[in-house]
Amino acid sequence: MERFQSRFAESGYLVLRLGVGFLFIFHAPQKLFGWWNSPAFPVLSLRGLACAIEIVASPLIAVGLFTSYAALFGAAEMVGAYYVVHRTIGSLPIGNRGELAVLYFFVFVYMFFRGDGEYSLGHLMRTGAAKTAGAVLFPALTLAIVILVAPSRNDPPPSARVYVTNEGAGTLTVINADTQSVITTALLGKRPRGIAVSPDQKSLYVALSGSPPAGPGVDEKTLPPPDRGADGIGEVDADTYQIKRIIHSGTDPEQIAISNDGTRLYVANEDAAQLSVVDLKTGNVIAAVKIGEEPEGVTLRPDGKIVYVTSEADGAVFAVDTVTNQLLKRIEVGHRARAIAFLPDSSRAYVTLENDGAIAVIDSLKHEFLQLIPLEGHGNTPKSRPMGIAVKPDSSMIFVTTGSFGALFFVDPARNQALASIPVGQRPWGVGVLPDGKTAYTANGPSNDVSVVDLEKREVIKKIAVGDRPWGIAVVARP
Repeated sequence: MERFQSRFAESGYLVLRLGVGFLFIFHAPQKLFGWWNSPAFPVLSLRGLACAIEIVASPLIAVGLFTSYAALFGAAEMVGAYYVVHRTIGSLPIGNRGELAVLYFFVFVYMFFRGDGEYSLGHLMRTGAAKTAGAVLFPALTLAIVILVAPSRNDPPPSARVYVTNEGAGTLTVINADTQSVITTALLGKRPRGIAVSPDQKSLYVALSGSPPAGPGVDEKTLPPPDRGADGIGEVDADTYQIKRIIHSGTDPEQIAISNDGTRLYVANEDAAQLSVVDLKTGNVIAAVKIGEEPEGVTLRPDGKIVYVTSEADGAVFAVDTVTNQLLKRIEVGHRARAIAFLPDSSRAYVTLENDGAIAVIDSLKHEFLQLIPLEGHGNTPKSRPMGIAVKPDSSMIFVTTGSFGALFFVDPARNQALASIPVGQRPWGVGVLPDGKTAYTANGPSNDVSVVDLEKREVIKKIAVGDRPWGIAVVARP
C-alpha cells in the first residue's frame, strides 16, 4: 500500500487540485449573477470580494500556479464566510450549516503547505518548460469554466414573491409566485417563525428564537436550556435574502407587526408575557407592555392606531394604544387564541381559537367581543384547530388554516359564516394571499411543503417542497 501511495501521490494531489478548483469557481457566478437559485450581490461588497477570490484562486489551484498563495486567500475567505454567515446561526458546524466552509478551509490549509505539486504549471515553469503557458492557460481556463457551465436562463424578476420561514431548518424559502417554484433558500437563525414585510416592501422582519420547541402541556423542566443569544428579530433584505442586522427585542419572540410608517416594530415575547415596542431606526426597545401568558399573535389595526396581541394561555386579546403604548383593554375571546386579522376598514377583527374550533369576531373600534364563528367539517381530527388567518384584499373572504385538522376554511365576513373548507396538507399553519386575491399559500409543517391554493376553484393546484417545518408566510408584490 505504501508503495502504491508513493507512486500515485502526485497524481492524487493533481485530482484534488482540479476538483477543488472546479467546484470552488462556481460560487463566483452564483453570487455575481444570481445563478443556481441564489440572489445576486453587488461587486463592491463583502461577497463581491469573495467572488474576486474565487475567480482568481480557483484556476490557480486547478493548474497548480501560485497554489500556496491562492489557498491562503481561499482559507481566509472560508474563515470570513463561517463567522459572517454561519456562526450567527449556531456554534457548531453541524447546526449552522457551515460544514462545507470548514471542509474547504482545511483543504486550503493543506494546499498552502503542499504547494503546487509535481504535476502542475508552476512546476513546469520552474523547471524551464512551458514558460509561456501560464499567460494563455490561466485566463482561458477561467473563461471556459465560467462560460461553458453558465445557465442559459435569465428570468425576469417575479411580479410577486412568497417568503416562507422554516422553523426546523432555520431558513427562509423564497417562492416565485409567477412560476410557483423555489427561487432560493437562505439561512436565517434558530426557529424562525413570525414574518412581516416593511411598508416599502424592501425588508422582511423575522422572529428568531433560541427557546427549544415545546407543545402545549410540555413540562419545561424536561427541555434543554434556551439559547438566549439566538433570540432576536432578523432584518432581512427582501431582494438579496441576507440578514442586515439582528434586533434584540426581548426573549422568545414569536410574531411581529410593523407600524404603517415603518418606524415601530411590535413583538410578542412568548416567554416574557409582554409586547415589546422597538424603534426600528435605533433597534432599541422603547416600551414593554405586560399582557397575558404565552402571547403569540400580534397585528396592527389597518388605521395604525391600535395593535392587538393574543394570549394563548389567557384566551384573550389585548388592545394596546400605539401612541401611548398603554394597554387599553383585555378582551375575552375563547380558548387558546392564536392569530389575528382585521378587515381593511378596521371595523372588525377575527381571532383564531385553536381549542374552540372557531374564530372570534371583535368590534375592533369598541374592543368588544361580538360572537364566535364555528369551523366545522371533515378533517384529520374530530374538531378543527384554527391557527393562521388572512383576509382577502377586497375583504370579501377570510381564510383560516386549521393545524392538525388539515383544512383551509373559507369564511364570509358579511354573514359571519363558514362557507366551505378544503384539505390542503399536514398541519397547515401560516397563510398568505396574493394581492389579486386569486391565490393563497399555506405552510404545512410536518410535510415540509407549501400548498398553492386556487381560491376561485377552491382547490390545491400544487405543493412546493420547502425547508424543515415551514411556519410563517409573507408576500411581497411589486409592479
